Amino acid sequence: MNAHHNKSWILILVLVCVMLQMPMAGHAFVVSFGGSLHDPAAVRSSAAEVLYATDRDGREVKLVGTDSSLLEGTPLDLGMPSVGPDGTVFFGAAFRRNDRVRWEIFAANPDTHSLSRVALSTPTAALEMITDPTPLAQSDGSIVFAARDLSRGDGLYHLKNSQLSCLVRVGTKLDGNHVLRNIGFGSFSAAGGEAVAFTGHVTRVGKVELLVANRKVTVLAAVGGKAPDRARYRDLGPPAVRGDNVAFTALTDRGSAAYAYSRGKVGTVLTTGSPCAGGKITYVSQDRLGLGPDGTVAVGAICSGSPAIFLVRRSEATMLASATREPDHSGFVDLDMPSLLETGTVLFSASKGDGMGLYSIHLNFGSSVTGGAALPLIPGVDPAQAPLHAILTVSVASNQQGRLAYLGGPVESLASVPNE
Repeated sequence: MNAHHNKSWILILVLVCVMLQMPMAGHAFVVSFGGSLHDPAAVRSSAAEVLYATDRDGREVKLVGTDSSLLEGTPLDLGMPSVGPDGTVFFGAAFRRNDRVRWEIFAANPDTHSLSRVALSTPTAALEMITDPTPLAQSDGSIVFAARDLSRGDGLYHLKNSQLSCLVRVGTKLDGNHVLRNIGFGSFSAAGGEAVAFTGHVTRVGKVELLVANRKVTVLAAVGGKAPDRARYRDLGPPAVRGDNVAFTALTDRGSAAYAYSRGKVGTVLTTGSPCAGGKITYVSQDRLGLGPDGTVAVGAICSGSPAIFLVRRSEATMLASATREPDHSGFVDLDMPSLLETGTVLFSASKGDGMGLYSIHLNFGSSVTGGAALPLIPGVDPAQAPLHAILTVSVASNQQGRLAYLGGPVESLASVPNE
């Protein structure tokens, strides 16, 4: 290495040190699904977060955003929404007040464009929300949400007719002198406000799948324990609960799988190695499953190297949709997160070569399950038209009539533009 080369390196190091000492502008950016690092305007606009919902006519409505005031304040963040039976959207919003960031629960009606704070029948000093409470709307108009009691710790709560009750809290003693140590953030699912399933950690056991029903806490599965197919659980995914049924995903020492709990027993739904069109299942998605009231399960998986969505009913698996790699962008290139409605419709997010959207498949139940064509609910970006706003697909929620709510970018959607 010559002297000239050494001098060059010294100059570079000095320049780096000078730059590190210079004050930098305090700006950050967020890139959403529709953002582009080469388009500064897209990067700036994607930093705003907006909550959208569909009204009774299926039109998209902007409910609130982090770029506008919400009652007497401007939210710092918006949480995962849920949709009540009448279309009311429940969601959490974070505010900075008195140098503290805390969450509050709101209800918005897309049909009347009304919005209100959900009042909790407890002293505000006793119950607080330091993370997204994720309020889950129930069929009876009640909600289930997560919060922290300042004197007793974290828990899951049920609010019905202005009456608040605690379903379960950290510190609860289980059978065998085990104690619930935490509740997995965003992992809980509720049915009727009385049954709640979630992942958590229990002393001397570790990570578990739990069901709370009739004030009783039941351990459905535990990491290290045996699954019904004799595999051992290595990790557990978020559960779904409907009626008396619970379904959840898991990673095992044999691969990935989906399981269901009913009438006191856990059964196998779909596992790595299960047969599918043209081959075998090589992976089962660890996202939350779609679950019907009769125990029917909708689940994403990889079949013969391609993403697919399966419906499993009475131990029979039916492929509803699959991804292709067609160069003309007419087929799906990815599929994700199915949910199952009482109307016999499967909702899922999917992407094509020209963008991501939400789709539905209506099912026909007979001696065997058949599905119609996948129809777009909110299509992906059409390059020939103005772009739709970005959609955070993991935030999409629906009631049983198909009313939607989801988080997205601030760009106005074409769905909001009236036809001429």
